Amino acid sequence: LPLFAGGNRPIISTYDGWRPAPKGGEFDPAVDRTIQPASFFPAQPANVFGNMTRFNPKFRSNHILNENISIAKSFPITESGIRIDLRGEFFNAFNRVRFGLGSLGLQSQTFGVLSQTAGDQVNSPRQIQLALKLYF
Repeated sequence: LPLFAGGNRPIISTYDGWRPAPKGGEFDPAVDRTIQPASFFPAQPANVFGNMTRFNPKFRSNHILNENISIAKSFPITESGIRIDLRGEFFNAFNRVRFGLGSLGLQSQTFGVLSQTAGDQVNSPRQIQLALKLYF
């Protein structure tokens, strides 16, 4: 039964002990859980609405850092209006990774732990685009 697959809300026994996602260098995506272990959720009966709130105040994914940078320079060649424009665009300039939520099945041994698969990264790696344009 996937936890966040658009089905019934899960039943939660307590909100005590939930911790926010680790920050910065403290987070190891292969070991640390992004959400609480499955033991926080009792056995889930089928076809029963759960008691989990729509927005759990203690369930947060990691923050999003994504910097895009663009630089441009125009070089006049002659006084008659011929010029060259040089432009550089950097998407995700600092190559920051955004991980997905990992395994969301309550019966999974890796519930809430990110695996080392490429599918866990939800953003694109750094992309650089250069352009040179001649106006005449």
